[in-house]
Amino acid sequence: MEILGTDVLLHIFSHLDAQSLCSCSQQCRKRNIRPHLGRAETWKERFFQLHFKCLYRRSSQREFLKPSYDELEKSLKRLERERYVILYVKAKNGIREFVKMAGFEYRLGNAYYEHTKSETISQKKRIILQDKASGSIYESPAAREMVGLGKGMQDWNIQPGQLDIRTRENYTVFVQSTSVNRVLQSRTKVVYKLT
Repeated sequence: MEILGTDVLLHIFSHLDAQSLCSCSQQCRKRNIRPHLGRAETWKERFFQLHFKCLYRRSSQREFLKPSYDELEKSLKRLERERYVILYVKAKNGIREFVKMAGFEYRLGNAYYEHTKSETISQKKRIILQDKASGSIYESPAAREMVGLGKGMQDWNIQPGQLDIRTRENYTVFVQSTSVNRVLQSRTKVVYKLT
């Protein structure tokens, strides 16, 4: 079958009434309201909406520019160092027991473990970056993007070896723990938020 051109389709649609052009005519019938042209003023505009699946004509092309690494780095928010403590894990242990042994009351969501192995990180978990040179701790949506967790991504498998080379060289990545029984690996660090 030959593909119809826009001119032919325009000619066909010009002979149809508003009810035929209404993309939600079934919903209109269910609600006992008169079918309409949507947000269009003429059948040509309605055809354009239906054909290109957009309600408004775009004045310019939509651009999705991913921020550069430098822009992401500038938008990192420095956290108050006094509100966080860095704990060193010497032996394999559960996160709740480890925090309690360090002398702190464990609260769910306040502990961040060092990201050292491949794992799936959910969208609800926060990411903290520690600057290796200064020891400063940073957190913001930009931190998620710097480790490869962009906007709109649900759960994503992140491997430390696949991080941007600048992130690997300059920062230590910490992932929020939302469980009480996460097993911490020896010779890693935990950042704990004091309440």
